[in-house]
Amino acid sequence: MASEFGRLLSQSDRDMPKTKFSAGIRSGKLMAKEPTGIILVLLITIKSPRGQEIMKHQNTHFQNPQIITNWIVLLWTCLQWVEWLQSAEMPLKDVGHCPKKFQNIMYLMKRISGRTRGMGSKTTKIYCILHMPEDMMAYEVPMEVDT
Repeated sequence: MASEFGRLLSQSDRDMPKTKFSAGIRSGKLMAKEPTGIILVLLITIKSPRGQEIMKHQNTHFQNPQIITNWIVLLWTCLQWVEWLQSAEMPLKDVGHCPKKFQNIMYLMKRISGRTRGMGSKTTKIYCILHMPEDMMAYEVPMEVDT
């Protein structure tokens, strides 16, 4: 179902996130704008009644409607966050609030989509988020974010 939504959303505008992945999303490397497209497709799929039906049928974890709502909040927050991080300019005041806001986002990620295998949530990508506010103060806004 997600593949069908991705196909329906696909277009040729290079400024828009890629939503169609002919080889799937589990193989090969993804380019910088591709994770945004994946998040968008996942959000649309999980918000659709048919997508929720499929998820509930295939995974008992999604029988609880609150879990689906939590995933929607997480995916929507991630889309907003990526868009904000790619802003051409940011008020210094907003960057000053970043550490606390980024901690809130990391908490959401850990609580809703927490990894249970491998290193858990102790990954380089999570670690990089902790240092983003310092990097933003030192080197200006990140024009491209894929982590």
